[in-house]
Amino acid sequence: MHPTTGSESSSTHSSRRSADHHGRGCRSCRYEDLAVVPLGRDCVLASVTWDLLAEDGSVVSAWRESCNLCLVEGSYRVFASTDHAA
Repeated sequence: MHPTTGSESSSTHSSRRSADHHGRGCRSCRYEDLAVVPLGRDCVLASVTWDLLAEDGSVVSAWRESCNLCLVEGSYRVFASTDHAA
């Protein structure tokens, strides 16, 4: 899981992770195998496989991520995100 502290916004957390990926040689990313499972009327579990790619297109890192999303005021919000084996 990727928790953020009360003083850290999700955008700050994402920016920090992006800088880390870039430092490891990542220059782009792609996703595949998106699966969405309904969880009641307003929530879903979405799972996707991410590939971080080097400049030459080779895979630097790969993982599967699952997110619990719920519809809040007309848009989906992520309430939990877990990385696991691809």
